[in-house]
Amino acid sequence: MPQITVNIDIIRRSRYFPRIYAPRFSKPKDESWWVVIGDPQRNELLAVKRLNFKKRTSTKLVFDWDEETFGEGNDPDTPDGYTFHFYLVCDSYIGLDQELAFTIKFDDIPEKPEPKERNPANTTTPSAPPDDDEEEEEEGEEGE
Repeated sequence: MPQITVNIDIIRRSRYFPRIYAPRFSKPKDESWWVVIGDPQRNELLAVKRLNFKKRTSTKLVFDWDEETFGEGNDPDTPDGYTFHFYLVCDSYIGLDQELAFTIKFDDIPEKPEPKERNPANTTTPSAPPDDDEEEEEEGEEGE
């Protein structure tokens, strides 16, 4: 099954404050972010990752491409692709969450890797165990 890798670069445009303002929280809390790739039509999350960053960060999300599920496409405007949603969710502040739709074209999906063939010169074949009949004949000759 081919895997899809989505590279994500996030840049903060405001100042970074290491601790959030949460007066009712029992201890100091750092700001955290979740990056998620999902399929809203099937109500399924495909990849999830938690991030902490100051000014900028880069990360990769990897998920499997299932031909049976995604093979037909879900967007009538782009019949040769499948639309997913990217979510950036903050666990500390309300209203900062972001959602972005993106389409993966069927032409961009890597083919399944073909299994590598072994070189017969490097492989050794185990020797066959002796037949039971031969052992019995040897024992019979010794007994006579």
